[in-house]
Amino acid sequence: MAWYVDDLLVVRQDEPGTVLVRVGFDDRESLLAAYPETFGVPPRWEAHMKVQADLDGDRAAICEAIRLSWAAQRRG
Repeated sequence: MAWYVDDLLVVRQDEPGTVLVRVGFDDRESLLAAYPETFGVPPRWEAHMKVQADLDGDRAAICEAIRLSWAAQRRG
């Protein structure tokens, strides 16, 4: 499962029970600070504009991350 806008990733399935959301570094840091139980950045993604979301986490926060990603891709 993956969703792209103009060939740029918005969200895709990652490890079991998680999705990977493309967000800017500032948005990523804000999400990590506000929802540490929902979002994380595994070492392999540290250099990338992505955040990993635990699907058992805060659903509204995950939806917000996806909205942020979609909005950023549309501004492109």
